[in-house]
Amino acid sequence: MTTKRTTLAALAALALAAALLWAPGPARAQAPGPDLSGAYAITGTDPGGAAPYHGSAVLTRQGAAYLFEAEIDGVRYAGLGLHDPQAGVLALSFLEGDDAHSLGVTVLHVEGDALRGSWVARGQLQDAPGGEVWTRR
Repeated sequence: MTTKRTTLAALAALALAAALLWAPGPARAQAPGPDLSGAYAITGTDPGGAAPYHGSAVLTRQGAAYLFEAEIDGVRYAGLGLHDPQAGVLALSFLEGDDAHSLGVTVLHVEGDALRGSWVARGQLQDAPGGEVWTRR
């Protein structure tokens, strides 16, 4: 249980750091903005533009945070993040399964019913990040 709490705390800290990095000016309390909760189809490419992939995800807003679960090419991911409605950005931290060594960050820009952005993960650090498009189902 302690390992899971430590992992969740690390994920929360990473998501907060990512959101603050893209925040326009000093961090401040904001209205939650539109609810991005729902099911999404995912298409993307691995870092460096390598292999394309497909999957699905479910986002669920809980208070100021978003929880998500995804399955991409048969691999399960889970994480949490923050939405900055002023910047139009959703920053997510994630783990592959329960492996704390597969930690990653996704930064998605809200574009209507789609989310578009890039990601990096430990063990897949290339010259260019991976790219993703999430389309609401």
